[in-house]
Amino acid sequence: MKPWKPLQGVTMPHELGRQRIHAFADGERGGNPAYVIASTEPAAARQSELIAIARAQGCEVTHLHFTGEPGTARARFYVPTGEIAFCGHGALAAAAWAMRAGQAQDRLLLVHQGGEILMQRHNDGQTGFTDTAGNTREHPMTRPLLRELRAMLGLPDLQGEDVALHLGGKQRRKALIALSSPRWLARISLDAERRDRFCRHHELTGIYPFAVSAHGDILSRHFPLAAGLDEDMATGNIAPTVAALVCGDRPWPLNILQGGPNCDTARLLLQPTEDGLWFVGGYCRHVA
Repeated sequence: MKPWKPLQGVTMPHELGRQRIHAFADGERGGNPAYVIASTEPAAARQSELIAIARAQGCEVTHLHFTGEPGTARARFYVPTGEIAFCGHGALAAAAWAMRAGQAQDRLLLVHQGGEILMQRHNDGQTGFTDTAGNTREHPMTRPLLRELRAMLGLPDLQGEDVALHLGGKQRRKALIALSSPRWLARISLDAERRDRFCRHHELTGIYPFAVSAHGDILSRHFPLAAGLDEDMATGNIAPTVAALVCGDRPWPLNILQGGPNCDTARLLLQPTEDGLWFVGGYCRHVA
């Protein structure tokens, strides 16, 4: 991840504010950075500038467009390579900013390219959203596929019984690589070119290796398409899909601990709802 580079006095017309926020923080540390910019001007008018800001900041940029409709904002999400349809940690950061800045109370409806999502703040300060799990399909573990996964992850001694591959998700499809033990996650040595070829062949936006700990938590890492060796430290949009895949027909509350070899950068809190959905929550660190 590139270091934070503050912008030198640059503002947009009709801007309401901006801030770097680390979403899905683990207490007073960690989290996945997003740069939130809010204005009364549509993001489309400043798209190239927003992509440039994402490059300068080295993180995702969420633009909030407040149209005057109470409790609602239009959200667009940008990474250094361009616009993306949705970003879970960017949505969390945007809601946390809006609620702190007085642009929303405890609820904010974000209207984005893929639909809309209701952000909520709980009494304990946790912010999050309720979402459905995406569909996944298990890919048969053939010998050629096992060789490909070994080479891509840099795990030459990975055996067929140690790994399962599921392809799917909701807004952004990923390769969900279920590993038999967290020890594999710490040993990953990514081949970024193989990752990109694999993702483009299967029309995926990244690979998401994960394992279940002895305490029932999900430990995970996420390597997005075309990001080189950079790692996404918290991936909210895929979280319900991963939780549903792990829990099956009997969902339970769980944590996803994500990011880095020790999976200790971000904490996503998942809670199943009575209507079969998942609440994906977390805490945010506001950086001046």
